[in-house]
Amino acid sequence: MPTLHCPKCHRLVNEGARFCSACGTALTRPAAKAPQEQKAEERPPGNWRQFKNAWYGFTLDKPVDWFARTQSGVTSIAPDAEGYVAVIIRPLQVRKGTSAETLARYLAGTLGKALGSFSAWSDPPAKGAAADPTLLVMRYQGTSKQVPLAGVLVLRVSGELPW
Repeated sequence: MPTLHCPKCHRLVNEGARFCSACGTALTRPAAKAPQEQKAEERPPGNWRQFKNAWYGFTLDKPVDWFARTQSGVTSIAPDAEGYVAVIIRPLQVRKGTSAETLARYLAGTLGKALGSFSAWSDPPAKGAAADPTLLVMRYQGTSKQVPLAGVLVLRVSGELPW
């Protein structure tokens, strides 16, 4: 049950999580306390609005001036209409028992074939922490049509369909 907040983006994280599932920040120290225990100045700044995707069954908070759209099953949330900087959410169906690491290796290999300059890696587990086969935070960089790409891909494998 999420009860703590990421120190960087202030999203809810599960107690004991190694990475924030929203922004990919490594959680090397205990996450911040729950919202009712936070001081007002610790909360994320700005005006936020809730975005709901009823088809895939998820809800998230986004800055009020960011664009949000779902097209061909892919939800993009970006500060500009071009979407050069964005959060992209794409549910995938994989074979039962597939680990997040297996899915990450497949995606990295596929993207590497399409973009010769693509590279991806994940941070090692925190010292003394057990690996979670259902969650992997993968960082990536590369170039597509002379546009630099860099970001964080959060992969979560669940036994339940979100829709």
